[in-house]
Amino acid sequence: MIYQINYSGRRLEPINAEDKNNLAIGTILKLNGYDNPRFVITDKLGINERFPMYGMRYIIVNLETMVQGVKDAYELKWISEKKDDRIQTYILDETIPADEVKVIYEKAVAKKEEKDRLQKQVAEEHTHKIELGKQLFEQGKPDYAKAVIIASREIDDCELMTDYFNTKEDPFFIIGWSKHTKDLFSEMRKAAILSGMPELSHFSEITPEDEHREKYSLGAGYYLKRGHRYDTAWKVTKQSLSYSLESVYLAFAEGRVKLGEAK
Repeated sequence: MIYQINYSGRRLEPINAEDKNNLAIGTILKLNGYDNPRFVITDKLGINERFPMYGMRYIIVNLETMVQGVKDAYELKWISEKKDDRIQTYILDETIPADEVKVIYEKAVAKKEEKDRLQKQVAEEHTHKIELGKQLFEQGKPDYAKAVIIASREIDDCELMTDYFNTKEDPFFIIGWSKHTKDLFSEMRKAAILSGMPELSHFSEITPEDEHREKYSLGAGYYLKRGHRYDTAWKVTKQSLSYSLESVYLAFAEGRVKLGEAK
């Protein structure tokens, strides 16, 4: 048996799905909330023998986006049962003719197939890019390298009204190799200068305020940045080569490598 909370009576009530197990193909459903989207039932998947209390499983299609989904009978309520504005999917007293349902279903299937094709294409391109980046990385990596020095532009993404503090980060550039994993500001500064990137030229001026020491207490580590932690500005830090190499491979594959002549 499945139960729902009766908030007015402060008790659990059983949910009976049996009266919703035989909804006709073409029946319209409406979600109360989230812009109130409408759906149509396009097929039935049957009742799960292990969980018969869930009732009939219906394949539904969003009439606006043509995206498929699945709904169990126990999740639905008749529109006559609507008493408030809580989020709930209701069964309407409306249906769509069978020929129109067929057209909608075919559009939904075609959209899903196209989405799957694009996802597969993106995944294959990503895999190819990782493989290319790995080759370039292994060709260029000095035997002594244990870490890379990287530079990225951080963007203020804070929402002060809700006390939400965050930064978004553009893909980083690799600007130097390192023989160790120690956080040395002098090494970071030298790599920034030798990279030749105009965006990092301001680090040639030695300013103690650029050196951020936030290794502990949920900090962001040791890094160079002109400004506060959540300001929009370029940031220079170090990344070990003992883990998370995929992002490094991508940097090589996409040409985001600005190595200077440091010895």
